[in-house]
Amino acid sequence: MTKAPIFDIIAERISDNKKPGDPFHVRRFSDRVDAERYLDELFLRFKGNKSRDEQGERWSIREAGVVTRYSIGAQTDSLDIENSCGPMIDFPNHSRSYDLTRRAVRFWGHDSAIEATFFINEDALTRIQPDARPDEPGFLKAFDSNRDLICAAAAKVYVRGSRGSYDLVAANF
Repeated sequence: MTKAPIFDIIAERISDNKKPGDPFHVRRFSDRVDAERYLDELFLRFKGNKSRDEQGERWSIREAGVVTRYSIGAQTDSLDIENSCGPMIDFPNHSRSYDLTRRAVRFWGHDSAIEATFFINEDALTRIQPDARPDEPGFLKAFDSNRDLICAAAAKVYVRGSRGSYDLVAANF
C-alpha cells in the first residue's frame, strides 16, 4: 500500500549574520496546490517575494532585518519531518482571548492529542503591528491580522512535553 504524500511548509529565519536558524514546521497540507496557495496569500499580504533556486521554489519575507524563508517539503512519512524539524504543532483552533492579568492574547496549539497554551504579550503585538490600538479589541485585531506570523513563531518556541504554556515576547519577532 502506497502512502499519499504530505506537504509541509517548513520555515527558517535568517538574521543579519546570514546564518539560517533551525527549521521549524508551519503548516501541513494534503495537496501541494493548497500549500502553494497558502504561501502565495501569506506573501501577498506581507509583500514577500518568491524565487526559484537549486533547491526549488522558496518564498521569503523580510521584516526588521530578518528574513524568514519558507519552502514546501513533500514526505510520505511524517516521522521524517518530525526527526528533521522538531515537534509538529498545528493551530487549527482559531479561538483566542485577551487575558487582562497577563496583558496578552491567549491561543492554543495542538501536537497530536496534546494541547499547548500560548500567550503573546502586548509588546510583541505592538512590534508586529505598531499601529495596534492599545486595548483589548485592538490587540485581538492585531493578533487576527498577523495570525500566520504569530503561529510560525509559536511553532519555533514549542518543545514537546516541555511545559503547559509558552510566552511569545517582542524578541520572538
